[in-house]
Amino acid sequence: MVRMRYSEIHDESAWRASDFDASRGWVRPLTRAMVAEVEETIRPLLARGVPLGDIRRSDFPLNETAALLSAAHDDLNVGRGFTVIGGWPVDRFTEE
Repeated sequence: MVRMRYSEIHDESAWRASDFDASRGWVRPLTRAMVAEVEETIRPLLARGVPLGDIRRSDFPLNETAALLSAAHDDLNVGRGFTVIGGWPVDRFTEE
């Protein structure tokens, strides 16, 4: 039997559900302009039938949304380990 050693984690990735109060500071909301920018970028790709695996960063020049995406990236990689991007109009898109 392998014995695991555990030690406490003392950075932002060590969280408990009770750490998340009503302020919802862990949600990064999209503005209307950001949603419009993503829509304007993705619709032509969908219309051309570009497979998800063929889409490249250069296909998404999201200038308006770049700072939010960078902050979300940091949340995942050097912060609490998760992020929620809120405000996406799910009723206007399919899962595809």
